[in-house]
Amino acid sequence: MTTFEGRYRAGSFSFSVRTDRPELGRLVDGLLAGFKLGQGSDGDQVEREYTLSVGDRAAGTVTLGLGEGHLLADQPLGTAVDLILWEVSQAGIDSASPCVALHAAAVSLHGRAVLLPAEPGSGKTTLAAALTMAGCDYLSDELAPIDPVSAEVVPFPRPLWMMRESIALFPGLAQALSEQPDDPASPKRHIPPHDLRPAPFGGSCPVGLVVFPTYVAGSPLLLWPLGRAQAVSRLIENSFNFLRLGGAGLGVLARMVAGASCYQMRSGDLPSAVTTLMALLQSGGFSQLPGRSAHRERRPGSTTAGAALPGRTAG
Repeated sequence: MTTFEGRYRAGSFSFSVRTDRPELGRLVDGLLAGFKLGQGSDGDQVEREYTLSVGDRAAGTVTLGLGEGHLLADQPLGTAVDLILWEVSQAGIDSASPCVALHAAAVSLHGRAVLLPAEPGSGKTTLAAALTMAGCDYLSDELAPIDPVSAEVVPFPRPLWMMRESIALFPGLAQALSEQPDDPASPKRHIPPHDLRPAPFGGSCPVGLVVFPTYVAGSPLLLWPLGRAQAVSRLIENSFNFLRLGGAGLGVLARMVAGASCYQMRSGDLPSAVTTLMALLQSGGFSQLPGRSAHRERRPGSTTAGAALPGRTAG
């Protein structure tokens, strides 16, 4: 008998999670809070129906089903959640068109977004977590869809997927996750955004900053401006579906950066990076930010530190 059913939508992809164990339902529902459908949607058709049931009681494992079939049997709850979220992310990418789906983290402040496109290992997820903890609204840590009409960032608020060594940099975060699903064999954990700060989710908004981050251990913060054409070229490299969209996607990206300031950032110090980006977001004059036109031939550095923020990370 089903005692919990949660319904969710990630982009245009809708799905449900059912279980006869309400404690499992509460845990999964907390992780999927950013995708939860509102009241009045109970009768909506969903594309996938996941079921969670107890597997080996002695081992504390679960079985994950999809429709009438089984996906996993006798696995840790964290492994089952990992698979659900992987499928949700893939479905979000596959269904993103006509949006441009960027491989980027994103947060916003005062209705303007900072977009962090980068490859894995760049530190973008850890940076998005720290910016959220500093007061930004959370939009995404991995997939940032860009609306083809408004050229705004559309939220894809899945839980952040963070390296364990990065989690240790945030005081109290590991303790807050003590009840969350975990796969001890995985080097990463899913972080519910509401464990970073209350009411963390933001809405669609225009982009104020595009920052391409690179983590280099021990490096001071270096921040230098990019021309918009160069930024668009870099965004194409960090797009999941640009080849499918072609010229239409190019037009969306060009309009997105038209009102934004674009930077390359290299840093081994998270407090400096957060302090600098928060100052840029709070300045309000994004296309007139300091250094935008005056330092094209050199790479200016910044060593401003945020005393209350987490320390260095490679996550």
